Parts: sequence; C-alpha cells; structure tokens
Amino acid sequence: MNARDRLPAALLGLLTALAPLACRAETGTVPKPLSLEWAGDPPKIEDRCEAADLRYATAPLFRIAPARPGDRVYLLARKEACAAGARCPHRQRSYLVAGDAVFGGPADRGFRCVYYGSRRGELIAGFVPAQSLAPLAPQTALDRAFLLGNWRRDAASRIAIRAAGAAGIAASGEGHWKGVASVNVGEFHATADAVSSPVLVLREGSDGCAVALERRGPYLLANDNERCGGHNVRFVGIYIRQTAR
Repeated sequence: MNARDRLPAALLGLLTALAPLACRAETGTVPKPLSLEWAGDPPKIEDRCEAADLRYATAPLFRIAPARPGDRVYLLARKEACAAGARCPHRQRSYLVAGDAVFGGPADRGFRCVYYGSRRGELIAGFVPAQSLAPLAPQTALDRAFLLGNWRRDAASRIAIRAAGAAGIAASGEGHWKGVASVNVGEFHATADAVSSPVLVLREGSDGCAVALERRGPYLLANDNERCGGHNVRFVGIYIRQTAR
C-alpha cells in the first residue's frame, strides 16, 4: 500500500451525520445540485482540518504544485511548517504529489485546509502550505465516460454506475447509517437513457428516491431528496472514484 493512501483514523460517520442538515430539499421533490445547496456559504477558517464539512463540495479546486515536481507535500494536523530535518509530530502519514486535485478552504497563516480523494475512494484532509497550491479550473461537464465506475463517499455510501444501451447508464447506490442500537440501510436503482450535463438527476419511480449528480474536476457530487432508505440514510456528499490497486 502506498503511503499516500494510508489514513489516520477518520470520523467517517460525520459526513452522514451532517447530511440531514445539509439537504434542504422538500421530501419527494427533485433535489437541488449539491453545489446550489451550499452556494454563498463557503468553508470557514478553522483550527482543525477534518473531512466533515459539506461546504467543501463548492470550495475552489487547486492542484498540488510543490517547489520541486518530485517533492511530496505532506498533510499537516495544524498550520505550522515542519523544520527541515527535524521530527515533526503534526505531520500526517498521507501526502500529495504534483498534479493532485484538491478542494481548498480559505487561506490562513500561509496554509489552507484541503480535501483529497485517494485511490482507495477515501476523502482525506489536512493543512498544506498555500504556496504549494495552484488554482485549477474544474471540469463540470458530465458525460458517460466520466460517470462509469465505482464511486465511494465513505464507508457508509457507495454508488456504482454501469453502461446501459447505446448512451445510457444504470446506477445502483448502497448506504447505511449506524445508530446506537440499530443500523438503517438504504439503496436505489435507477437508469437514464442519456447523460445530461451539467446535472444528471436519477429517479427511482415517480415518487421514490431521486439523486442529483454533478462533476467538479475528478470528483462526483451527489444530493438526494431524503427518500432513499431508512432514517438518516443519505447519498449526499463528495464521491471519489475507486481504482484498482
């Protein structure tokens, strides 16, 4: 396993717990694209950087641009540079390399909190020096070639998209929410004859689960109408394509 895909312990359930607060669409309606849900409410300056804030779905995209192309840019637990050659307790094991695409929060004290999707389909976060980031114009056009594959938000939510027909897709979602005494599960199965851009809404029946998909660079954003499963089961958030290792 590459060190850049090894994560510190993450609170993966936080995204699920935040989802009911994030989605304001009325039950049964077509959900808004996630970017519109958070339009005008950007990430805030925080002293901690954890992958638990849905505002980052609309944060600016950056590419990693280290001083030297072969350098690693390690994620940091706090906004403090590591001294050269010295032990650095707040340096995380995960790192980024030139060209990696990240969501970036506001600059503060020379650092930004960034969210990055690993090849394992996990969202990781940490502070990086602002000088190691270059603005990246995100691709937003959806097409079938981009959508096809296995997408993962966290351990609680996955979406698989396969080709169907000449230009269509078939999507299946599986999710769960773990409470104190029970585990609630949810799923959806939907097809589309063609892929619309920049937003694709998948519907399971006329009044069932509906999921709105959109693209930001290499990431897939999803929002739902709160009718896709048991209590607190949501398909809301930033999804990362899982690739073979």
